[in-house]
Amino acid sequence: LLPMGVQRPRVLHLPSGICSTAGSEAIDIAESCGLVLDDWQRYHVRAMLAQRRDGAGLRWAAMENASIEPRQNGKGAIITALELWFLFVLGVSLILHTAHETRTAKEGFQRLLDAIKRNPELRRQVVKEIRSRGDEGIELTGSRRLMVVARTNGGGRGMSAPVLVWDEAYALTDEQIAAQMPVMTAMADPWVGYFSSAALKGSAQLHRLRARALSGSGGDLVYLEHSADPDAFGGRDSAAWAAARHDPEVWALANPALGI
Repeated sequence: LLPMGVQRPRVLHLPSGICSTAGSEAIDIAESCGLVLDDWQRYHVRAMLAQRRDGAGLRWAAMENASIEPRQNGKGAIITALELWFLFVLGVSLILHTAHETRTAKEGFQRLLDAIKRNPELRRQVVKEIRSRGDEGIELTGSRRLMVVARTNGGGRGMSAPVLVWDEAYALTDEQIAAQMPVMTAMADPWVGYFSSAALKGSAQLHRLRARALSGSGGDLVYLEHSADPDAFGGRDSAAWAAARHDPEVWALANPALGI
């Protein structure tokens, strides 16, 4: 039998001042749609919806929230749970969901639609499904919308939305960050989610976020990374690391869904 994947991130950064989280509500609404999250996924949802006190009310503890894990572990379920909560519990006016590839954007949208359709109460709130050329989306009662665009065609750049989901964040370019982040920071209480497998050499934004997390003083950032550290085995070029990569216990360090 394979070992169970480690359920907590190896690299973790949480902002100071957290007093509550809306994560439990997001977990519940996902479950009402037949989406039962694993323990590690629930941890990500709770961390990414962390809140801090702001006068008499609450605001996001972090504007920027990153969930990093290898492919095929289930980050898509985390995205769906968060988007369900933003749309149907918080009632945000617009979620902008972007992915690097059109196929990934479409898959994420279909996953959300499938979840909504499994819950009759939520399904009744759907006014229209949008399937225009290049862009997809959904409109709900109360002027709530989610728009899904692929970044390969420049879609979504500079659009104003209180919630921004960047799937396949390893492919984000500095140009895309420069176009979108000023729009987000000008809003009252924006929320940005980065979802990705491990950063590539050219993944500048993910490397910046990771450096902030590792510094221990990353400010208003939630960063959750499941990975194995080559340096713990003598470095990437060592014989010990070459052997460790074949060890299921090491697989479990990087893959939280292993064995589940």
